[in-house]
Amino acid sequence: MVFANQTTPCIFAPRFGALDLNCNCAGATYTLTNGDNQFVTGGDLPKPLAGLLAGNYILTATFHQHTLRKRIKVETGVTNEVPVAFLFGSATVHSSPAGAIVVDESGALLGTTPLHLSELPQGELRITIQLSDYEPMPVSLDIIGDQNVTFSTNLISAKYATAMNRARAAMRAADYDRAYQAAGDALTAKPGDDDAIALRKEAVAKERSP
Repeated sequence: MVFANQTTPCIFAPRFGALDLNCNCAGATYTLTNGDNQFVTGGDLPKPLAGLLAGNYILTATFHQHTLRKRIKVETGVTNEVPVAFLFGSATVHSSPAGAIVVDESGALLGTTPLHLSELPQGELRITIQLSDYEPMPVSLDIIGDQNVTFSTNLISAKYATAMNRARAAMRAADYDRAYQAAGDALTAKPGDDDAIALRKEAVAKERSP
């Protein structure tokens, strides 16, 4: 309030606090925005920040295209330590035969088997293992921070899978001679396969039964 012929004292006492930002990954960067989503500061981590107005902020940390967000409260006269921890896991993928390509859910190529994938965020990782003349193999892996998951698989020949499907369809149709022949095709694609051998024996038994 201003009065005529009087001097009114005005006391300005801004409230400041500080943050001490640290990170477990060298090379990470950050941006700090205030409650109105306005940019305050940014740069490399770790970073001490002084002279911040007390209030609520949002810290966004980035490392190799991975992003973490935290809500932070700056208190008057206090330096708050703010740890930023990127928790990554890894996965090792083997296939027989080797040399299969591995793609993610979007179809992006990750590499060829044997393959080691690092810096994987925690959670479910869905990949598909593909090799010419073999059935694609969809895989779901549970990624846990600071742990490596190993997955190994024997890829199924496309010719074998097609022959086995024909054999099973023929068995359901009671066409046992055709089932026997299709199971033989499966054995040609995958010699010694127990399932194909068992299917041929079943077809012979059904054919001979009254």
